Amino acid sequence: MTIKPIEVVRDTKGMFSHPDFPAWDDNAEVKEMNDWFSMNNGAWYIDSFESNGPEEMVESWFDNGDSDCTNWQPICDKPGAFLLSIHDTKEGPVGLFFVPHLTAVEGIIHGD
Repeated sequence: MTIKPIEVVRDTKGMFSHPDFPAWDDNAEVKEMNDWFSMNNGAWYIDSFESNGPEEMVESWFDNGDSDCTNWQPICDKPGAFLLSIHDTKEGPVGLFFVPHLTAVEGIIHGD
């Protein structure tokens, strides 16, 4: 099984979840997550709103309780990566990406 990218349609607060992505909560075990990503021939990458969001939006989120991150665009520059979710955590929103294990046949030569 390999998960595939889909069109990202965010809700009114800017959140998103890929329909084939498990609904883990904050208590999910890292091993369970790693096993799922491995089974899907990939790895995960997290972009943090607190670290990489627009400064004004981050301040509004944490100082004013504004729960809207619709203008934040999480980024992952890994080849073939695609967004699995934008969800809130104890540390604020995160963008969780699926990073496929690409091979030379798919256009990426390992070691470059």
